[in-house]
Formats: sequence, structure tokens, C-alpha cells
Amino acid sequence: MSSGELPQKLFSASKRKTIFGFLIFVNILRSMGGSSLTIGLPDFILELAGTLALYGVTIGIFQFVQTFFQIPNASLSDRFGRKKLIAFGMFIYIVGLFLSGFAQTITQLIIFRAVQGAGAFSSVIFATVTDLYDETERTQAVSLYSVSLTIGYILGNIAGGIITDLIGVRDLFFWAAGINLIAFILLIVILPETNPKKHRIQIAEEKKKIDRNQTREMWSLPFIFGLFMHGLRQFVFSGFLTYQIWNYRNYYSITGIQTSLILIPLTLCYIVGLMLAPRIEKKWDYFKLMIFSSAILAFTLIFTAYYHSFWIYFVVNIVFAVFIAIQDPINTTFIANLIPNDIRGFGSGIIQSVGFMMAALGQMAISALGDWIGFKFTHLSIGIIWMVVVIIIFFIERKFDSNNY
Repeated sequence: MSSGELPQKLFSASKRKTIFGFLIFVNILRSMGGSSLTIGLPDFILELAGTLALYGVTIGIFQFVQTFFQIPNASLSDRFGRKKLIAFGMFIYIVGLFLSGFAQTITQLIIFRAVQGAGAFSSVIFATVTDLYDETERTQAVSLYSVSLTIGYILGNIAGGIITDLIGVRDLFFWAAGINLIAFILLIVILPETNPKKHRIQIAEEKKKIDRNQTREMWSLPFIFGLFMHGLRQFVFSGFLTYQIWNYRNYYSITGIQTSLILIPLTLCYIVGLMLAPRIEKKWDYFKLMIFSSAILAFTLIFTAYYHSFWIYFVVNIVFAVFIAIQDPINTTFIANLIPNDIRGFGSGIIQSVGFMMAALGQMAISALGDWIGFKFTHLSIGIIWMVVVIIIFFIERKFDSNNY
């Protein structure tokens, strides 16, 4: 039995589309709640006598703690079902948001953000998406999954800018908790179980019939390399997004609402990159795409180091957004297609854990680097590192043929 037959056996095509559409809606709500914090968080950090470095820690600790809960939660979803683990994770996440809203010191805020991170459920949602579609449709599904997060990010930034300037930064956490509570209730009421016990038993039985020689080894060189590229992308993307918002608010001295408006076209360009990815995948092989897009990203970072007037910074960030987005669904699908069906939750947990760990390190490291060496040399140093990665990819491409995976 091929991996492509599993989703069709569990749900009809129309049912899968309905479930996927609901997951997209829930994703928009949860992303909207979380991203609404980004505009006002710099102000909240300063209100609590924090610094740029502590700002990076406050954001990064959330991602860092998520890293340690992604694999256990996702693996448990292989055993007990996706819906239960999503609901459990969302509940912890909401509690962490409420607690953060009551923080009186920077230490309390960091601790409560860690509690929020313990509700790691994104890997289970990702596993649910990959439950629904086979390899022929998975890149498109992952692309739309990422688009939904990005749409939520736009809406959250707009709401965050308004709440920051007109209501107060502390209320951002209560707003985010409320939005996620709505998503939680909808999930409990509407979402069916995409990995029920009967289906898990069926997979285990049919797996025994599969010729072991035809089963792709998950821990292959392509899988490890894909994880490396996924982690690097998350390190740079999350780190520079965090640093970018700080720069708009403090380096360029613009208001919360202005920052949210600036981020709208940048995020729309990110969506353009996500939507282009499935089409580009049909024309370019994986490694050529990684080399080309990584070279563009290196150039934008180095260029920004020397030309950083507001409008040049904005335009260059648009180019950066498109190409960092193109890498997202293509690289993630490349890895996901190497995961056997019976451990899809576990494999999704690994993908998400690596992503969150590197995102956390990027947020903390790039913020600290910016605090230490300043705007110019932060962009220059990361740009040079990314250019070295282009060279590494070029030589790794010679080791194996990506078209076999």
C-alpha cells in the first residue's frame, strides 16, 4: 500500500477539503492571536525595564520551550489521536497567554511565556494536514497551510498596532487569549479525528505487508539535509523578523499602527512567495531552488548592511520576504515526504522541534547581536554566513540526486 492511499481510505475528497478548510480557519485565528503581540511587545519590554537582548529572550523562550514539547505531543497523537493532543496543547497555550497579561516584571513575563510555549500543538496540526493529502497534493496543502498562518499574521499585526496605540500593550495578551479560546471551542465542536484508533491499527497491520526494501529510510542524508535547511531558514527568518520589528519601532521611530501598516505589504509578499512555491517546484529541482533562493537572501542581507535608509530597508525586505517564503513549503514537503505513515506525528514533531529551536535561537541570537554590534554588522555577518551556506549546498548536491526523493 502506498502512502498516497491512506488519506483516501479514511475520508472522501469532499470531506478532506472540509476538514482542511476548517484547519485553515483555526490556523488564521491562532496566528492572528499570537502575531498581535509582536507590535506591542517591544513597548511592554521597555515598560518592564527590559532591553533589546531581553526582548529577544522573551520572544525566543516561547519558541525554545516549544521545541521540547513538539515531539512528545506529536508522538502521542500517533497513539491517542490528533484532536485530543491539539486540544490539550491549545489549553496550555491559552493559560500561558492569560498569565503573561498579568506579568509585573520581565522575569515573570519570561516564565509565563515559557508556560505558553509548553502548549506545543503546531506539529500535531501539521501532522493532521499531512494525514489528509498524499505526496501529489502535499506541497499545495502545506503552501496553503503556511498562507493561513501568514493571513493571520497580517490581521494580528493590524489588531496589535491598534490595541498598542489606543488601548494598551498589556491587553494584547488578553486579546490573544480570547482569539485562541474561540479557535479552541471550534476545534472541540467541529474537528473530527483524522487519526482514529481503527485507522492506526489498520496502518500497523498493512505496514507488515510492505516490503522493507521499498520503505524509504527516514534518517537518510536527504532528510538530515532538509532538516538543516529548515532550521537555518527558521533561524534567519524568525530572528530577522523579530529584529526588524524592533528596528521599525526604535531605529526608525515609527508608531505601532505605522509598523503594522508597514508589515502588511511585507506579509502579502510573503504570501506571494508561498503561492509561487508549488509552481516553481514543478520546474526546478530542490537543490537548484535552494541555491538560487539562498543566494538572493544572502545578497539582500549584505545590501541592507550598506544601504539602510527607511525606504531601501523596506524594499529590500520585500525581496527577502518573497524568497524566504518560497523555501518554506518546498523544503517542508521535501522532508515530510520521507516520513513513514505510521510515525507521521513523530516525524512532524521532529520537523517542528528543529524549526522552533532554531527560531528561538535566531530570535535571541540576532537580537543580542544587534544589541552588541549594531544594525550594519548584524546584517552583514548573517548575509556572509548565508553565502557560505550557498557554497555548502552546491557541494552537497553532488552527493545525491534529489529527484529520487
